[in-house]
Amino acid sequence: MLEKVSIIVPVYNGEHFLNKCVDSVLNQNYKNIEMILVDDGSTDRSGVICDEYEKEYPDIKVIHKKNGGQTSARKAGVRLASAEWVTFLDCDDWIEKDYIEKMINIIKISQDTDIVISERYIDSGTDVYVHRNGLAEGYYSKNQVMSKILPCFIWDKWTRKDLLIHSLCNILIHKSLADMALRDVDERLRFNEDGVALATALKYARGIYVMSYAGYHYIMRDTSVTHNLSEREMEMLPVLYDAYIKAMNHCMDINQIKYQVNMRFGDMLINGVLKKWEMESKTEFITPYEIVKKSSKVVIYGAGRFGKKYKDRLDKEAEFNIVAWVDKNYHNFPQEWNVESIDVLKDREYDIILIAISDPYIQKSVERDLVDNGVALSKIWALRTENVMGFRISF
Repeated sequence: MLEKVSIIVPVYNGEHFLNKCVDSVLNQNYKNIEMILVDDGSTDRSGVICDEYEKEYPDIKVIHKKNGGQTSARKAGVRLASAEWVTFLDCDDWIEKDYIEKMINIIKISQDTDIVISERYIDSGTDVYVHRNGLAEGYYSKNQVMSKILPCFIWDKWTRKDLLIHSLCNILIHKSLADMALRDVDERLRFNEDGVALATALKYARGIYVMSYAGYHYIMRDTSVTHNLSEREMEMLPVLYDAYIKAMNHCMDINQIKYQVNMRFGDMLINGVLKKWEMESKTEFITPYEIVKKSSKVVIYGAGRFGKKYKDRLDKEAEFNIVAWVDKNYHNFPQEWNVESIDVLKDREYDIILIAISDPYIQKSVERDLVDNGVALSKIWALRTENVMGFRISF
């Protein structure tokens, strides 16, 4: 008998992208699926769109509720779910046709697995990259999770990146475990609530399976709290401390937890403070003279908004010999920009590759792809920004 999967979609003012999200679920290769659309007090046509789908498709259920945030919506969805396995999908994201099929196949062959964790695509509007987990593909027992993964889950001081993606949207999880993980998450939290819930789930899981497969498309938007913390979110940091302490009190002491939370969200705090002071409206770029010598042969990787500004800046300074401007999606940019495929790196002589992408997750993904393709790590450097008033941020 095929395992049933409940896909829970919190919906808030998503009228412009909800159809693509829902249709990606309806088009899944795996068919034993129910979809629960939780209209979280939308003020646009999202609720109407949800109702239209429910009338047409018997496997779609709709909940209309007062706005309470994503965690509140997810809890409502889990309560209504009738399947043994659940996954979550944001209403502005979408999934590949084989997404559920790939993950349910892991459940079939790994009986002690309570959570399947995949990779995901990050779509910034101009670039699409794979956001990978920091662990190799395979099964991890409860002992391995407790002794090796959770102690550095919030922030790994050795790799300075996530061992696991802090999201509930790229996982398949047993319903009882999802309910337990979400139950104690403070609904006031509007940032990193996924990390808290996932930490709790990991603590109680019999075992997990990490996949080197991406089938979830995360659409990155300017309003995402993942990238900017408002004053309100900064005021909620004590709540986040308490949430992580409760979730991980058997894995590390309180001081370790606070230290890791501080390191993970330090850059977000700085961005929030700058925004509050209205200092971030004008930004200039750091020219990496401490890394790149003048007249060096430089490759610029990235032709999005950030990359274009950086390229223009270096062209004006004329301090470096730019031998190539490359991007994975080079064909999406105007021909007169002369953005090339990354394949040209095989035959191009260069001293260093500057990754001109602002998002740190995408930077790490690009760095890993370059290394996998034979580029020496010593020849890769991710660019940073500096506030025009002279603040230099480093950790």
